[in-house]
Amino acid sequence: LELPSLMDACVRSNLYQEALSIASFANALERRQGNNNVVRKVVDQIRTRQVDLRRHLIGRLQQTVTMPECLEIVTSLRRLNSIASENAVTYSENAELVLQLDFLEARDTWLDAALRESFFDMLEQYRARVFEIATQFNAIFRASTASSTPLLNMWTTRRIQIFLSLLKQHSFVDSASLRDAWEASVFFATSMGRLGADFSPLLGKLFADKMIALVTTFWTDGLNTFSETLTVCRNAGVASPLVSSIIITTTEVSSTDVLEEDGQPPRVLLALPPLARLVNSFLAGLNELRRCLFPSMFGELRKHLNEFLVETVVILESNQRAVKAPGLRGDATQLRHAASQMLEMVQIIVEPYLRGALELALGDKKTAKQYLETEKAQEKNMEEVPQEVDEEQGNEEMVHEKATAQEEELTAEEEAIDEPSMLRETLPTTPGLGLDHSKAGIRMAAPAVTDTDEAVAQEDDIVPQGDGWDDF
Repeated sequence: LELPSLMDACVRSNLYQEALSIASFANALERRQGNNNVVRKVVDQIRTRQVDLRRHLIGRLQQTVTMPECLEIVTSLRRLNSIASENAVTYSENAELVLQLDFLEARDTWLDAALRESFFDMLEQYRARVFEIATQFNAIFRASTASSTPLLNMWTTRRIQIFLSLLKQHSFVDSASLRDAWEASVFFATSMGRLGADFSPLLGKLFADKMIALVTTFWTDGLNTFSETLTVCRNAGVASPLVSSIIITTTEVSSTDVLEEDGQPPRVLLALPPLARLVNSFLAGLNELRRCLFPSMFGELRKHLNEFLVETVVILESNQRAVKAPGLRGDATQLRHAASQMLEMVQIIVEPYLRGALELALGDKKTAKQYLETEKAQEKNMEEVPQEVDEEQGNEEMVHEKATAQEEELTAEEEAIDEPSMLRETLPTTPGLGLDHSKAGIRMAAPAVTDTDEAVAQEDDIVPQGDGWDDF
């Protein structure tokens, strides 16, 4: 009568062998005295304790257990299966397969607990636990049945796919963390290679795509900032943020010096701060490649560079059309000049420089040298253009001042010409006095002939005669 409570105490105290001995004794009692109602009730209570024992053993597998403890638990489960089965011969193979499934499911619960850790701790815990579970399974079930190997292969494949999906879902903030994750993943893959599950070939493309996304994020942010700056300045009618008054002094730099200095940016871009910040964002993305660079990225980076340049030109052309539209308020002239200057700078200097910088970051110094030589030649030509533009602007200003002065003189002459007729209309004629304006000696003095009038008269071979307005 005390067998059920005794078995329960053994289960709570982790005395598995004693509990199994009681379960086995209950089967013997049932065979000898199965017709006795008291014995039958005791056996039923012991069978209930067997379910609790199985649940307790499976729960132990869901925790951190060593290899000897794991072997003890599995041995107890095997013996419990044989006790629970009346025909152990026909039930043994199915029971072993069920036991393997129970083992992997319980260890999966323990493995999933590592996913609640931080990312890099999770990588380390996941690697250690997967390798430990696979090692324990091989040590316990490998020699038991032939069906254990396919089951372990399916479980390993599923856990590797879960690990790769975790890597895809994670967002890396910089290349340093991405490189650390890459090294941890490669170590995990090579460790699994000892079990015939090396998945290193699957990591290359995954981390290359992550690295490309990280680099292009800098480029996209730079383009967005550049577009917003142009839009804000255009809407506000302010051109001062788009141009700089810094005097740029450059020295002649050979292509070899440029390569030795890692392709320094053109200093002429300092005259256009938004464009300089755009180039800086591009270079910031390239700097991330120093820590982690994959050969499969080369073609994709060149493709994204072409898209980056095309998008830049589209933004500048759209800005140029907007500033040329009538009704632009504020510094319209300066905005138009800055728009054309930035578009020209991108096509002549920025494009070859960015292509050369990308090739230099990828290690192709020969192609980078060609692009940078082209950029330096264009930059040297651009240094000579502003002087010519300044002279032309000075000449235009002088011509504009002369034209303004001549217009003011002509306006003054026209007002002077209209003054006598206005006087004639306003002078009164008194009846009876017989005053005639022309006879009364009221005459207007002729205007002084200016140098301009003399020059015009000489050109037309006309010599002014007389003193009065009528003769003139």
